[in-house]
Amino acid sequence: MRTSSRVLSVFAVVCLLLLAACGGDTPTDSSTNNPESPPEGLEEGIEVELEAVNRKYVRFVYFIEKGQRFERREYVAIYRAALDLQRYWYEQFGGTFFLTSHVVDVVYADHNPAWYINTADGIHSDRRWHRLGNVKNEVYRKLGVSNFDPNVRVVSFPTTRADGRVGGNFGGAWMDGDDLWALYGWSNGLSYPYDETTWGAANPLAHLAHEFGHVFGLDHTGPREDIMQSGFYTRTPGYAGLTYFSNSNRAQVKRNPANRGFLDAKPRQAVVVPR
Repeated sequence: MRTSSRVLSVFAVVCLLLLAACGGDTPTDSSTNNPESPPEGLEEGIEVELEAVNRKYVRFVYFIEKGQRFERREYVAIYRAALDLQRYWYEQFGGTFFLTSHVVDVVYADHNPAWYINTADGIHSDRRWHRLGNVKNEVYRKLGVSNFDPNVRVVSFPTTRADGRVGGNFGGAWMDGDDLWALYGWSNGLSYPYDETTWGAANPLAHLAHEFGHVFGLDHTGPREDIMQSGFYTRTPGYAGLTYFSNSNRAQVKRNPANRGFLDAKPRQAVVVPR
């Protein structure tokens, strides 16, 4: 019995050592403990109001389809894109939208990627848009947001690509997986939202700004280099990457009553919204 007790004691010590080696209760980096913790350095200087009363804001969503996994680099890429788009909007319009204090909502989807593409969304007769509608329906349900919500706009990035099934509608910008991948450097930092044989690749932040322009009521108007046209595609003569909104498009955004309150912030301003 004495030998057996000694063996058990050694076994217990080995188990404790293995537990500590695997993390256990030992202190670790905060980003490891909480994968949704703010990227180091990016959260610094964000000015948070206590609550979102009488404030209009934008929610950025990391939409993880069933069978896919959370990837820190994707989360960080969306976090950074939110700050970059907020700053770009301020540069273009002299005012910008409020972020949420946590910046990115992580939504774990109910279905695998193929389901969103192949299942009728109850909105569109064109099958090409079923994915957009299905993702929109689920994101809005889980966030408690309504179609064309007067106080909230949404930007959603899925983890997988579906050949450019993207758009700006229902108060949200619905991006594709390659937009997300390009944000962290895939394909030399370029995405392929349309017919690449005609237009080429696209600057992913500019593509996001283009779709977000639709959310603010803009159509494909303005000069060729306007961000609502094709200036952010690599095969457009005079390709400018993150190009600009023309004066006419800026004026249209500002005078649209649906956009009132969405240009009241400065870069890095946010409001507290329940997660």
